[in-house]
Amino acid sequence: MHEILYIQAGRAANYFGTHFWNTQEAYFTYDEDEGSYVDHDISWREGLSSTNSSEPTYCPRVLIFDYKPNFGSLSRYNALYPEGLPDETDAGTGDLWDGQVDEHHQPAAPVAPYQQALEDENAMDTNGEPQSQTYHPGADEVAYWSDYNRVYYVPRSLHSLPEPPEWAKQQSMWTYSCEQFQRLELDESLMDDSVRHFTEECDLLQGLNVTLDLAPFGGFTTSLLAAYKDEYPKHPILCASILPEYLTSSSLSNVAAHAREILDSAVYFSQMHELECTTIPLTSPKTWQTDPWSENLSFNRQNIFQTSAIASAVYESATLPLRLRSNRPSLLSLCDSLNIRGGCRFSSLMGTLPFVEGELRTRVHDFSFLSSTKQPARKIYDLSAGSFVARGVQGNGRRLVEDWVHGQAVDLPQLPPLSYLPSYPLPSSFPTLFDPRLTSGGSATSTNVSIPLVSALVTSSSTAVLFKALASSLDTIVKDKVDVDSDQDELRGLKDQLWTICDNYGYDADEDVFGEDEL
Repeated sequence: MHEILYIQAGRAANYFGTHFWNTQEAYFTYDEDEGSYVDHDISWREGLSSTNSSEPTYCPRVLIFDYKPNFGSLSRYNALYPEGLPDETDAGTGDLWDGQVDEHHQPAAPVAPYQQALEDENAMDTNGEPQSQTYHPGADEVAYWSDYNRVYYVPRSLHSLPEPPEWAKQQSMWTYSCEQFQRLELDESLMDDSVRHFTEECDLLQGLNVTLDLAPFGGFTTSLLAAYKDEYPKHPILCASILPEYLTSSSLSNVAAHAREILDSAVYFSQMHELECTTIPLTSPKTWQTDPWSENLSFNRQNIFQTSAIASAVYESATLPLRLRSNRPSLLSLCDSLNIRGGCRFSSLMGTLPFVEGELRTRVHDFSFLSSTKQPARKIYDLSAGSFVARGVQGNGRRLVEDWVHGQAVDLPQLPPLSYLPSYPLPSSFPTLFDPRLTSGGSATSTNVSIPLVSALVTSSSTAVLFKALASSLDTIVKDKVDVDSDQDELRGLKDQLWTICDNYGYDADEDVFGEDEL
């Protein structure tokens, strides 16, 4: 089957991941004569409902971690797997104590309007269509990532963690995050229970696809991945890492005020490099530049429901070839192709949506690039590898895409792969961001709506921007002797490693990658 196991850790990662799984659900076809171009078995697991042993179910093959308040109204148990039935992962714990129990419950999170629309299958909209298919959640209606979730999860997928105490927030979140994984492993035997259950039910597991918030869950995730690598050392890992807001530009300001956070980020990338994970840094949407790439979008950079939909659509499309029914690359081949020169395990996500015919070079946004006042986040520097996807692009649009790809890959011995695939589907859970004239299938509130887009995973010297910023900041921390509770020699070693990563991407300190001559 060549299955993939997914991991999501953190609030932003789960907003991102919820859009991803809603899109995967949109690929299902229910007409016997209509097949899907997506192989669902790669990302979904087949099981049997606890309420009906003869009824097969499809649920995401995913492990979800977040702080308990961020789950909203989403319960570990649902209509397919009710609490107390055999599939319950913690069955039997109620027999450990037979004395009196005083229960204190926090007020339950209210059910979101979108979830109410999904549950009421008989409700119709003004056009006589099922409201469960046409109701779109408004940007102000979403308080939790579960508010627009469309899929059922098996109980062992969901893991809620206690929020960090105030003292942890004032000190190193990295250390607390690592310890949080150790506590979860001790309390729930995470690796031997949930992870092993998912891996052993696969016919041929390829590896992991991970999405995380770096700031609160960096230490937690690297600890989990290190434990996974101990068990499966040859499995490739593709990881989308959502950067914290303080990593805003190529020249980090006020280093002393963010010294601990900068150190945590540097340690994270160092460990991901040592774990040999293919990592895609994603800048905080609050730092996005709204240049020509977004002129056909209507969104608020402060609204995580909207911005996560944009980033998720581009990333889902860039990785879609991994889930195709035919002509499918493996996860290992994709990771190896992005690291074709060796030592370059960090790549970038680029894309434009919706695709409109015109000058593509100015409409493509780099979602991994630390912006600056001079630098647009759309130019690729010294491309060494890449994988390009065009969805719903026809006619003259294909020529424009091919011209753009050829222009980026002019120095490569052969062109990187370019896949033409159907348009990106917009489930009703997707925020209303587009002019209806730019979508196919009708108005924004119709069913079967989709958009054309272009996306890519690329490896280029622009990746060095992030590591130069972190290495330069560590140099400031060392020179100014900023107190970060870390040995000076360890800081120097970490700084040197980041500069080495910069060198791997062809970074030249004498010809700064940020220079105006590159514009």
